[in-house]
Amino acid sequence: PTLEDAFSLAVADLEGDGAPEIVVLSKQGAVDAFDHNGNRLDGFPTRSFGPCSAPLALGNVNGRGPLEIAFVTDNGTAVVLQHNGVLLDNWPVAVRTGETSASTTPVLVDVNGDGACDVVLPTQSGGLLALAADGKPVAGFPLATSVHTTPSAAAGDLDADGKVELVVAGKDGFLYAWKLDAAAPPAGWLQFKGDAQHTARNQNAGSSPENPTNAAGLLPLSRAYCYPNPTAGDRATIRFTLTDEADVTVRIYDLAGAKVAELRTHGQRYTDNEVVWDVSAVASGVYLAKLEARSAHSTGTALIKIAVTK
Repeated sequence: PTLEDAFSLAVADLEGDGAPEIVVLSKQGAVDAFDHNGNRLDGFPTRSFGPCSAPLALGNVNGRGPLEIAFVTDNGTAVVLQHNGVLLDNWPVAVRTGETSASTTPVLVDVNGDGACDVVLPTQSGGLLALAADGKPVAGFPLATSVHTTPSAAAGDLDADGKVELVVAGKDGFLYAWKLDAAAPPAGWLQFKGDAQHTARNQNAGSSPENPTNAAGLLPLSRAYCYPNPTAGDRATIRFTLTDEADVTVRIYDLAGAKVAELRTHGQRYTDNEVVWDVSAVASGVYLAKLEARSAHSTGTALIKIAVTK
């Protein structure tokens, strides 16, 4: 996005390197990010996910390494991006009509004690919905009220018992609160714009990416795939994880062995990376994508099938 259509920004040390990053959300649901010197981060800006009128949030949704970026579009699509602008697995989540309303702001807090922040959203019908890192509702949610609620909740330890409580305001003038079994977080993105001062800053730093694959090799095959697959639209997204920073070439062949496309990108280590194949002019059929990665220390390859349907 351009600065002219940006309306929400937040600050956090996404990777725990001691230097804060600035994350910006546009009115069209695109995200941009910059380091403390104003340099744009790799992977940004992202594509637009739909009109937005509520602020974003920053927190550790998958429970490891860097912080994630979360927001909800006005049409009820919940989006969680990794620190490099790549979608977290199984996101975005199209919340069913009537479950969230426009201008919904997520709260990021661990509601089930698994060590990862869940995405907590007020529902249009009244109550709170919590989505886990895999995009599925947390057990025991949604929490219901009998009235419509405001578009943002809050979390904290209200009675100093070490447990987290969730609070949301009903449009009947009452506050609704629930006590959970999870330990109360010391800090995080616990209310509208992060904290009571509305600083839009997460004081909890992320950490350097860790290897999520436990697999040898530069380009683990288990983390190389295409989505959607089959693809019926104009774009196919090829996703892969690297165990070291590397240059990646993707060559795509038809079943007769003819090369139909070649894509190049630079990938970051221990996080999901993506490259988009434009299939708008590609005929229906099955294709083979050969990924070749080359780092300063090693090389790796992976082969995946992609089905295109028109």
